[in-house]
Amino acid sequence: MRSGWGRFGGKLREDTLAGIVAVAILAALAAAAVLRPGPDARAALGSGDYRAAHAALREPAGRGDAWAQNALGNLYYLGLGVETDYRRAIDWYWKAAAQGNAAAQMNMGHLYDQGLGVARDPLRAFAWYRQAQQNGSDKAKELMRLIAGSLSMTPNQILRARELYPTVEALRP
Repeated sequence: MRSGWGRFGGKLREDTLAGIVAVAILAALAAAAVLRPGPDARAALGSGDYRAAHAALREPAGRGDAWAQNALGNLYYLGLGVETDYRRAIDWYWKAAAQGNAAAQMNMGHLYDQGLGVARDPLRAFAWYRQAQQNGSDKAKELMRLIAGSLSMTPNQILRARELYPTVEALRP
């Protein structure tokens, strides 16, 4: 009986998923140069001054701006301008994900998929990807197809993930 990630596809599949998510995070940071929350954050991200970006993002993130919260999570996840800190990344991603930010939901799925800052949990990872898909993420839709198509999770595991984690609140870390 197959269970968990990687039973079918092994290391190559895990590397592929990790690569897709890493590219998505880097793309989000690049897009940040032309998006909100303010000229200081945009300029800092665009120029690669991640310390300044961190400083500029803290205030809007603290006010509840989901985009800024996800961007701060990315900085902590990647260790750009700050020390790599998966727990802080999770805290910021959670705040954004709870507001329906699909990018943050994808990032939470990746952390659970890889066991970064949390115990590895394929059911939670799948459920986070599902939430992101429901919020319009095409990347999440691709990952969901990959997971189902590779049989890395059994149909029973997929059903179990849906039962255990039907909402974002049920996924609270």
